[in-house]
Order: sequence, then C-alpha cells, then structure tokens
Amino acid sequence: MVVLIVESASPSLRGELSKWMLEPRAGVFVGNVSATVRDLLYEKACREVESGGVTLIYNTNNEQGYAVRSYGDTSRQVEEWEGLFLVRRPNPVEPGAGRAGEQPPAPRDWADMLHPAIWAKTATPGRWGITLRPDEPSWHPLICHMIDVAMVAWRLWQYLLPPVVKEQMQASLGLADPEHAGRWIAFFAGLHDLGKASPAFAFKWPGAAERLVAEGFRPPGERQSFPHGFITAHRMREVLSRFGVPRSSAVAIGRAVGGHHGLFPDPQSMERAVDYAGGKRWRDAQDDLAAVLAHVLMVDALPPPTGDLLQDGAFLIRLAGLTSVADWIGSHHDYFPFAGDGVRLSAYPRRARWQAMKALIDLGWFHRPERVEPRPFHELFSFLPNRLQSQVQEVAERLEGPSLVLLEYPMGGGKTEAALYLANTLQATAGQQGFYVALPTMATSNQMFTRVSQYLSNRFPDQPINLQLLHGRADLNPSFARLLHRGRGLPDAPVIGSGEDGEANLLAAEWFTHKKQALLAPFGIGTIDQALLAALDTKHYFVRLFGLAGKVVVLDEVHAYDTYMQSLLGKLLTWLAACGSSVILLSATLPASTRNHLLAAFRKGLGQSPQAELSVAPYPRITWVSGSDAGSRQIEGAPSRTVVLRQFDAAGQDWMAALRDRLAAGGCAAVLCNTVGHAQETFLALQSYFAPEELMLFHARYPFDDRMALEQAVLERFGKRGDGRPHRMVCVATQVIEQSLDIDFDLMVSELAPVDLILQRSGRIWRHLRPDRPAHLERPELWLLLPPTSEGGVPQWDRATTRVYEEHLLLRSYLVLRDLPALSIPEGVEELIEAVYQPAPPPADLGPALADCWIRTAERLFQGDLKKRRQAAIREIPDLDEQIIDYTPAGLEEDAEEVHEAHQAMTRLGGPSVEVVCLYERDGQAYLTLDSTEPFDLTRKPDPEGVMALLGRSLRLSFNPALVKQILALPVPPEWEVTPHLRRHRLLRFAPDGTCLTADLPLELHPVLGLRQRNAETEVEV
Repeated sequence: MVVLIVESASPSLRGELSKWMLEPRAGVFVGNVSATVRDLLYEKACREVESGGVTLIYNTNNEQGYAVRSYGDTSRQVEEWEGLFLVRRPNPVEPGAGRAGEQPPAPRDWADMLHPAIWAKTATPGRWGITLRPDEPSWHPLICHMIDVAMVAWRLWQYLLPPVVKEQMQASLGLADPEHAGRWIAFFAGLHDLGKASPAFAFKWPGAAERLVAEGFRPPGERQSFPHGFITAHRMREVLSRFGVPRSSAVAIGRAVGGHHGLFPDPQSMERAVDYAGGKRWRDAQDDLAAVLAHVLMVDALPPPTGDLLQDGAFLIRLAGLTSVADWIGSHHDYFPFAGDGVRLSAYPRRARWQAMKALIDLGWFHRPERVEPRPFHELFSFLPNRLQSQVQEVAERLEGPSLVLLEYPMGGGKTEAALYLANTLQATAGQQGFYVALPTMATSNQMFTRVSQYLSNRFPDQPINLQLLHGRADLNPSFARLLHRGRGLPDAPVIGSGEDGEANLLAAEWFTHKKQALLAPFGIGTIDQALLAALDTKHYFVRLFGLAGKVVVLDEVHAYDTYMQSLLGKLLTWLAACGSSVILLSATLPASTRNHLLAAFRKGLGQSPQAELSVAPYPRITWVSGSDAGSRQIEGAPSRTVVLRQFDAAGQDWMAALRDRLAAGGCAAVLCNTVGHAQETFLALQSYFAPEELMLFHARYPFDDRMALEQAVLERFGKRGDGRPHRMVCVATQVIEQSLDIDFDLMVSELAPVDLILQRSGRIWRHLRPDRPAHLERPELWLLLPPTSEGGVPQWDRATTRVYEEHLLLRSYLVLRDLPALSIPEGVEELIEAVYQPAPPPADLGPALADCWIRTAERLFQGDLKKRRQAAIREIPDLDEQIIDYTPAGLEEDAEEVHEAHQAMTRLGGPSVEVVCLYERDGQAYLTLDSTEPFDLTRKPDPEGVMALLGRSLRLSFNPALVKQILALPVPPEWEVTPHLRRHRLLRFAPDGTCLTADLPLELHPVLGLRQRNAETEVEV
C-alpha cells in the first residue's frame, strides 16, 4: 500500500497522479504500485508542487512496517531515530528546520561556496560534441556536475546495484544503514572531479579566465597541464578527513575515484600532484565544493565510514567502476544541460535527482526484472530434468552467497539448461542480478544468443528485458539487429531463419552497445574475450569488473583455452568471487590441473585458502565452492555411449573412397580439419568422390555475410530439428563446428587433435535421437586420420598442425588413440584425459625414438607454458591483495594493431592479425559481391547502412604473419578513418575471377572455398 499526500497540487499534477492511484480525498492518493513507480511519482510531486508539501507513506520491511518521507511545508517534521519514524511539530522560532530524508535549508552563506566560475564542461567547438539549447549558458559549473554525478550514483545504489554488491560495500564501509552507505558512496563519486578546481584545469578554457581572476584565482603560470583526476586523488586525504573518514581510507578512495578517466593515479604522479593543485585560494574552493556536496547528500550529518578501505581492493574496484559509469551518465548533456552562473542550491539538487532517474530510465537501465523468484527446473523449461539437471537442483539448495559450480559432463547432456537453472536460482537466493554467458567463438555466441533469447522471453514474458550480444561482429547478427531496432523505438527488422516473433519483450538498449559499457547490461551473451578484458590492465578495466559484479557468469567450453587464457581466467575468477559474482563452468573434458587452478582461484576471491584440498568425485561430476560449503559428487546414471573408432592414413585417400562407400545408401558426415588450408584441400579432393551438391565447406575465412549464411545452412541441415537434413551430404569444416553448435552427424572423419578435442568432436556424432537415421549406420563412428610416421614410429606432423596444437599433446593423443577400438563415454573419458595431460615420464615400453620425442616435446611444452604464464602476468590486473596506492597501471591498448604487442590488451596469444574488407572490382568500380548490379561508392564517407554493408564483406586475417604485415602497411581509406567501425580495416579489391588486385597480394577470393593464399606455406587459422 502506498499513500501520497500532496498539498496545493495543480490540476495537471493531480491528473497525472490519478492515472496510477485513487484520489479518495483531494490531494490524498492511495494505490499499490511498484517501488520504482512510487519513487517516480514522489519525485514528480516534489518537482511540481507549487506550495505546501508532499508526504509519502509506504509499506517496508522495518520494525514499524512502514516508512515516511516528506518534502516542503508539511507543517510536521518526520524524523528517523534508530530505525523508527517519528513526527515532531516544528519549533515556531525555527520554521525552516530540516526534515529527515530531505536536505535541510542552506545557511545564508552556502551561495558563496558554489563557485560557479569554476567550470566542469563547456561547449567549446570540438569539445565533447555539445550543441547548446537556445539561451543555454556556455558552461556547466563544477558543483553542478558533481551533484549530477552524485545523484546518478545515488540512483544506481537505490535501484540498480545487485543486493549482494550493496551488502558487501556497506560492510566494507562499516556502516549499519544501507541508505547511509549509499549516500557516502554517492558523495565519493561526486567528488571525482574535485581536481578541476585547480589552475591546471580551470584555465584551460579561455572563456573562464576573466571570471576566475575576478574571484581571486591565480592562473597556473608556465606549468603544463596535469590530469585533474590525479589532483582529486591528491586532495582527497585532507578533504575526506574533515568528514571523519580515516586517512588511510581517504587515500584509497582518492585513488579509486581519481581514476575515473581509465587509469588509477600512479605513485610517481602523486608525488608531483601538489605542484598543480593550486594555492590556498584553490584549496579553500575545493573544501567549499566538498562541503556543499556533503550538505546536499546529508553525509555531514551521518556517522562516517570506519572500514579499512586501503586493504579492500574489491570495494575500491567497484567504487571506481560506479564512479566512471555515474560520470558518463552525469555528463550526458541531453539530461544535464549547462547551468552557468544561474545555479541555486535550493532547487538544483532536486532537479538533478529527477534528471538522474530520467536518464537511467531512458537509457534502458530499468529494462530488467524487478525481482527473480526461484523456480523448479520443469517450470523454466517445460520438460523434466535429466540426471545431470536433477542433481544440479539438489546442489543448488546447498549454495550460499557467491558460488562456483563446475559441471563436467559429456557433450550434449543438457549443461546449458542446467547452467540457466543455476543462474536463476542464484539470482533469487544469493542477491545477484543478471548473467553473462561467455563462449569460445563468435559462431558459438551467435547460437547461444538464440537459445538464451528464447529462455529470457519465456522466463520474463511481461517485462522488457535488455539483452546484449558482445563480440566484434554483433551488429551484423540479424537477431541482435532486431533487438537494437526495438531499443531505438524502430520497427522490427526481419530475422533470418525466424518465424513468428516469440521474443517481443526483448530489446537491446543502445547505450549498452559501446564496448566498455556492454557488460553493464543485465543480460549478455558473447565471447570469452569480453569477460577476459576485465582481467587485463586496460583503461577502465574496473568498469568491466563492476559490470560483472553481482552477476552470474557462465563460462562454456572452459577446456578450450590455452595456458595464457587459463591464467587470465584464474585472475578473473578471483576478482569475480571478491566482487560478489557467482561462476558456472561448463566442460565435457577438463584436465585435473586446470580444474584445480580454477577452483583455487575462486576460493582465493572468497577469502578461503586456495591450497585447501577438495576431494573430487569420479567423472561425470558436479563440483562446487560456496561461502560455507564445498564438495563434489558423481552424476550417477549418466547415459553411456560407445563411439567406434577407425584409423586411416592421413596422407592417402583410402578414407575418401571408404567414406563414399559407407554413405552409398545415404547419411550425413562431417570431415573436421585442423586448419582452413587443410579443409580447402580436402574439399577439393572429395569432389572426385561426391557430387557437388553433396559437399559443403564451412570455416572462418569467409567474408562475414557469407560465413553467417553458411552457419545458418549448417544449422538447418544438421541441427536438432532436422527439417532440412539432406539424404546424403559431407560437410568439410574446421573447429568452427567443434564446440557449442547444436549439430548432429551420422559419421565423422577427423584429423588427429589433442584427445580432449577428439572427445569434444565425438559429441557431434549421434547427438540427437533420430528415428530416420540411415539403417546401415547402426552406431556412432569416428574415423581418425593419423599422420605418417618415421622409421622409429614418431608421428610426422605438418607445420600447420603444430602451429595450432602443442606437439607433446598431439604425440600423447596419438599414442592413446592409434590402436583404440572405441571411445567409451563417460566411463573412459577421465582416463584418456589424464593419460594425455598428466605430467609424466615416457612409458618404459616406448621405443627410443618415441621416448626421445616425448622428452623433447614435454620440455618444449613446459617452457612454452612458462612463457605464456609470464605473458599473462605482465598484462593482467593487480592481485586482489595488492594495494591500489602501490600500483602503476599499464594502460594496455585495445584494438590497436599499430602498437607493439607488449602494449596490447591481448585476450589470446597469436601472431599479428588484420581486418580486411573484400570487394570486387569491375570496370574500375567496386561491388559488394559478384552478383551486385549497383556499384559501391568508395569516394564518400559511408552512411550507417553502408558501414554495415562493408562490415558484411569483412574478415580477420592471421594465417600468414608476413602477409598480415604486408597488408597492415596498406593505408586505411581516408573515408573510413573517421568511421569507428572501419577505421582499422584495409580494403582488398578482387577481380571477378577472384584474383586479388591490391598490391599484388597472393590471395584469391573464391565463392565456395573462401579466401585462400596461392602457394600457401603456413596457415594457422581455423
């Protein structure tokens, strides 16, 4: 129940309130509305009431069962004493005394402390791209911007931060009242730009100089400019100490909010900050601005924080992230126009508070469920749980607070649904909000986006839900494009392969599509790279961590990452645990060493001993770590299957003839190659055994539009539904079909790869029950193509394969698989994995040549892993227990191939790469495709549709380092340099026959084979 009493309400205000509530008596409104609507109506009434006052009474979970808020002249004062709301008649001698819950009237001299001449933002041409409204002043006073940002931070705290994040940050502050904690955090965030009240910044705008000098502020002299955030950090110890904040905490807070432009102040810069902060006049102004902000937020009347924040990295990282986000929103000119010298303390904070709420609503922050209730599995998915999912339900009851759950279960066993069930349960019980699902590739992300879209639409059918797709080509995904249209209020665009619109409640709010802001969305699906960027020492990495804080993070196919990525992932898990997030890890095949590393990393973030032993049950299993519990249990009764193995010589074509004969009566087979070059060569060779319409090729080296069309064709032909399944077809592919794509073949041929990937590939054989499966293919079959061997029996790998996979793992996989008659799943999985990945000397019965190869390749693997760990260590963010004041940020560059790789934020190690746009040329004009009839004008800057068209013809090249460097030396077309999506792309022109016309590059673009290199030597792309 909500009661809103408005004295002296205008007819228009009463009419607006009557749309939501009943008015049984003039000015008295009664209704049952959500907390968000309640607060919006209260804010509207406070803004528009002409005289009199506003009183709000509503149910809440306290000792009295209700809360009271008031504004204006209500003839009564509502005060909160030790959690109880009391009403007092005002003292006639003091008619303006303050009311609890609202700021008290300003003393007479507050106006002298605003310093409107000290500016935060201006409309100087070329600065911030701001267009002024008619009669709008040309600058925004610093005090107004500080209030704007503080109000955004306060609104985020009130309505949008996950409960677990608020609880942890409140505990770090040592405050008993969550509202007090929120006001202090808003105060800290609002102080972020205090350093702009300094000569180093304030005299940057010539238009302010005269006013500043008139108020007694001296210009900076000959000194160069200095980051104003660093000056903020320098002054915070003294400023916050005046409000009772412990000095060590004040120093740490200063570093956190002073880094709002992306980099924390380093110790060396802090030693020089005093030279740029200004003299006494400037320090007095800084103190005034802080006092005004404290008065506005009423923290000057609150008990101060008592926690030791200097030692609390998780608090500081989240404070830094919150501050940057609040600053971005509080700088949005559409919602916070410039005030100039017309600022009035009696009105501006109330207006800023309203505008902060409006901005958050308009930008899509509230497109999320208000609450998530626990649901049994069958209600979430409309089918009964299998053995895995049933036991996941039991384990979920044992989880408390931020938790990690590792599901190791065979391919196609329903791990995704189990993860979504866990995500729903943890949101309902652990105070977490939203989730991010991370996958190895764009292709797997695209398919998961479809599955999760359907889930969210069914889970929250009556609520608008903001869902983001996060990878480098998300804009070109047609399903995501449709959600973007909805987010912009545009008509839906048709979606490839979709029928009726069952997801009308989903949208993608555009504000969240910017790369540093994407993880702030409540729900997201994307590549693992987007999450790992939160563990790399880039600008604003703390914003990404803040976006993941208090979420459930699902990491699929965790076995697919090398030592470098696993090192970054361990760092990420530690910080996620400390920041209140839960993590769900999914894998069909995970070595024990990797499992132990990831579990220990999460336990460290929870404050538990990472060295503590955890007894692990046999495979398949569920393993979990929670606040007060950890354990592991075997999933008994998992379906058992046998995949028959058949070994062939990879150097010959006997297997091709055998495959033709095996599919004589029909069937669908996959031929999985380890590189694009191998796939292209194999496809051409198979044309001697199969008709053209019985063959298809799928890999990553097509222009994006072509690749998406091929991916859709693969799903339609070999997907679960089977509507378009052909009578006989062979799909030659690379690892793009190895993981997460829900496709199913009757038989598979695979080049040899590490054993865990062979097991993974086997999950694409007989994945689904098919009553129409060809009768002669009576059981799952996997044919392995083994390399030729030397006289001593040592496998002779081609160079391309050893650039993709470690030779030692290939050797040991070869030894365990060369004579194996069948894969037994799940019974034999763990034995095979440990036989390859467990460090061990060569077996005694191994011949001398093989034993020597074992030792040499093992040492090479060890040294390589050591180097990868060192590479990760120099790029990753500080450890959880490293003090922020002792940390010098690296500021690694994202998407900057022109800088040395040592300074790049690399989520994966590898050679150089380059983005290219492939266009055809006829009669001196450019065309998007061979079939295009209209030329594409390259002489003008492309419009948004043109940008999307060009990106549709783009791909990333990395298979030949020398060729990549040659292409990087080409200039970016001038018309593209000013287009963010294209500014790093090079243009490649091709003749109608596919020959590359640019710089005599040895490339050919084939409509079926994709891009290939003539006379290729080494290829590593998949």
